[in-house]
Amino acid sequence: PPAVLRRVRDISLAATLGLSALAFFWLSPAAWGLTTFAALLAVAGCAWYGERLERRALVDTIEKQRTAAEDTVLRNEELYNNALLILEMGQATSTILDIRQLATAVMAILQKRLDFDRGMLMLADPAEHLLKYVAGFGHTPEQESLLRATTFNLDNPNSRGVFILAMRERRPFLVNDIRSIEPDLSARSLEFARRLGARALICVPVVYEKEPLGILAVDNSTSKRALRQSDMNLLLGLASQLATSIVNATHFEQVQESEKKYRELVETASSLILRVDAQGRVTFVNEFAQRLFDLREADLLGLEATPFILGSGADRQRFERLIGAMSRDPMHPAVRESEHLLRSGKSVWIAWTYRPILDAGGGFAELLCIGNDVTELKRAEHERKELQAQLQRAQKMEAIGTLAGGVAHDLNNILSGIVSYPELLLMDLPEGSALRKPIQTIKKSGEKAAAIVQDLLTLARRGVETTEVVSLNQIVADYLGSPEFSKLQLNHPGITVRAKLEDELLNIVGSPVHLSKTVMNLVTNAAEAMPDGGTIAIRTENRYLEAETVGYESAVTGDFVTLAVSDAGIGIPPEEMERIFEPFYTKKAMGRSGTGLGMAVVWGTVKDHRGHIDVKSTVGRGTDIELFFPATR
Repeated sequence: PPAVLRRVRDISLAATLGLSALAFFWLSPAAWGLTTFAALLAVAGCAWYGERLERRALVDTIEKQRTAAEDTVLRNEELYNNALLILEMGQATSTILDIRQLATAVMAILQKRLDFDRGMLMLADPAEHLLKYVAGFGHTPEQESLLRATTFNLDNPNSRGVFILAMRERRPFLVNDIRSIEPDLSARSLEFARRLGARALICVPVVYEKEPLGILAVDNSTSKRALRQSDMNLLLGLASQLATSIVNATHFEQVQESEKKYRELVETASSLILRVDAQGRVTFVNEFAQRLFDLREADLLGLEATPFILGSGADRQRFERLIGAMSRDPMHPAVRESEHLLRSGKSVWIAWTYRPILDAGGGFAELLCIGNDVTELKRAEHERKELQAQLQRAQKMEAIGTLAGGVAHDLNNILSGIVSYPELLLMDLPEGSALRKPIQTIKKSGEKAAAIVQDLLTLARRGVETTEVVSLNQIVADYLGSPEFSKLQLNHPGITVRAKLEDELLNIVGSPVHLSKTVMNLVTNAAEAMPDGGTIAIRTENRYLEAETVGYESAVTGDFVTLAVSDAGIGIPPEEMERIFEPFYTKKAMGRSGTGLGMAVVWGTVKDHRGHIDVKSTVGRGTDIELFFPATR
């Protein structure tokens, strides 16, 4: 219209001016002036009206442009907010791996960047088949308590609530008036919506690879802004991103839980657990191993592992052979026992199981070593063997004693004539008779045989008949002054005997005859062990033992008097040590000396006195035999 009026104005003005010029010649001056004035007035009115319409059109145009600009600004702000929302959501979902922390952060971002009154995230509990509230924003404390106390049964096929439908059908819902769906809701759902004060809502499922994880919902309870399809599309995109993060967080929690269980198992295990790389360096060690080796983790990591997993004194070649065996047959773990000397000086035995850890290509990566302290088992096994050996020795001695007793009684009857009749014959023979020497030989042989029988009877009876308070110092002194000792010195002129007897020696209860014979047997054996001569040391002393091991015995406690006889002779080989107390077991030349019963008699005498024997011997350096007798006060 303004453009038409401008054209009418211009044409009217041109026509008025042209007609006015022509009318000047035809009309009177008064009529001409009146007509011209009226025409110009009409043209001016048309021009004024046209200007007014043009200004009004300009104002309308400016108003439309302002409104469009405001809409553009609002749209740009919305797009900017959405961009920041996506950015912040991406940062949160990529850095937070705890599900509840993630849900709280996402709700805070939605509250900050979107113009919804309220929002919430509910996730499914696979174990209980329930939909539970996790986090939200915009709710009052009472509404928050209601949400946390309310769960939705995912297994209920009759449920028609929006949340359950969104989960079950995996589709979003946009409801601008909650009253429109009231007929489809159950009484419980209606009460829930009423108590929340919901008017309009958007509910989108949180789905990962077609598996529903929960729902994301927003609603307006006070705002009049209508919810749009674009809002739902945005929430669908956020729900998809959130689903991936929830799955990652779930997997991370599972990995953490698995790692926690693994670490608890490893750290609390009563076994040594080490991992060793191909270069033989320790890469992992658990707390039990640290405590046993008395070293910190920082001190163990990177150390050469050979002494720890193969025992003290093991070399690098043993480790390389172990790695080679593991590489050739990785499916069969190796099991070995090794002895370790700890920093404290204590020695422990460890039973190791070695298993290879393979890399992605099936090659050797590390060696897993699991060890168990079997020191007590070793000690128990050793004690069991010792007890078994003691039982076998006792049974052997008992059997031999029974046999010796039977033989001795029969021999004693036979020898009575061999010993007594030569004595009677010698009384009737003159001094110059040629028969005296053979009969004296018969007599001496009978006496030797009688002495052997006496030893057999001592071994067989195994009971000290005479018990009195005895001083071992007096027993030793009496023997050193006896004819038997003088005869020993004549037979072994290179032997020197030195006695070191404790002055305040305690007494013992026993048989002087048996004890004297024990001293004689020990000194005789010591002398015969030094064919080229030497020194025999005899010593006595008081000793208090507290759960100590003495020879073949263990856990010996109490006051004892000890008698020790030492020599620097040929010594006893280790393989013969177990048999030196067996009757008739001897390494001496047949007929030269001894009967093979001396040490057996010593053993029987010591045991009859409730004592103990300890023998230490080194081949080529001599033997030390120490007897322990219980002291009496």
